[in-house]
Amino acid sequence: MKFNPSKPHNLASLPPNLDCKTDIIWSALCDARAELAELKGYSSKLNNPMVLLTLIVLEEAVESNRIENIHTTVESVLKNQLKSESTRKGADKEARKYLEALYWAMEYQPKYSLLSRLIFGIHKILLGNSHGYRHQQNAIANKATGDVIYTPPPAPKINDLIQNWETFVNNPESDTNYSLIKCAIAHYQFEAIHPFMDGNGRTGRVLMALQLAQENFLDFPILYTSAYLSKRQSEYYSALKAVTEKGDWQQFVLFMLEAFKTQSKKTKEKLFKLDTLYQSLVSKLEKDHQKLNAQKIADHLFGWPFTTPAQYARALKVHSQTASKHLRELAQAKILIDYWEGKRHIFVYGALVDLYRDKNF
Repeated sequence: MKFNPSKPHNLASLPPNLDCKTDIIWSALCDARAELAELKGYSSKLNNPMVLLTLIVLEEAVESNRIENIHTTVESVLKNQLKSESTRKGADKEARKYLEALYWAMEYQPKYSLLSRLIFGIHKILLGNSHGYRHQQNAIANKATGDVIYTPPPAPKINDLIQNWETFVNNPESDTNYSLIKCAIAHYQFEAIHPFMDGNGRTGRVLMALQLAQENFLDFPILYTSAYLSKRQSEYYSALKAVTEKGDWQQFVLFMLEAFKTQSKKTKEKLFKLDTLYQSLVSKLEKDHQKLNAQKIADHLFGWPFTTPAQYARALKVHSQTASKHLRELAQAKILIDYWEGKRHIFVYGALVDLYRDKNF
């Protein structure tokens, strides 16, 4: 039957009919797996992966929201996290929600696996509320013309499709040689099911990061594809469309394998730059500011490069006067830059902010 974008899609169950052993797929798979192995090996040697992970995830949050036409920057999110929830701009709040959703999922994934309870939890944090899977029909429209380009399966079929997705994703007996392809297939299927009225794309991209870790490609979720997808949206949507309309899984799988390969390489490069800067900061603090706790200060500044005495005091569990003294000392040493914003004295770890401003980062 010819695909009709205005009618609910008759989505087939998993696994799909895909020959994974073609030369072109095998070659792309080997390349992607090699880069992932490099990333896993490098990240496993880091002394402080979770500190560096915060910044990588925040960049992912910004890029994932950009795909949904929610625009901000890493610098804006970091700067405005000092403000109260009610005074932050909407795009910055959305990025913080993405960060919170992923960290919540990392904590509860061992307990819940990639099942509906975890999916609901992620969706609830991202959207601020969640009423479970949709109970009515929705559709995806072209933002420019308003024309319907895809109508997901009807609501009564969602539970069966999700259960099939859960079985496919959590099956430990699947061939590990092809489990990276499995991640790509699962991503398409979740987006095609479109189980929520809103937030499907962001939820699906969080799930993909978690699945890559669950398949043991990485020790923890540190590979994110949103930057790649954001820069190649038309190619991404074309590959999704090819599966939906023609059953062309090969085009989509090859696109996602290239995304995994490219982002693995870039993530390793970013981690190297972040870790180099982190180690440099710790060394400088230990050498020139021996009375200060170098490790705790570095951890704080990498999570809060825009900070205040109050925030510093909470993070390092010191008195506010002690916090002000420490920050002034670091500003005098040119490690931090300080300025006043109204009554707030703000201190900035400029070296980290400059790194994020660098177009080559």
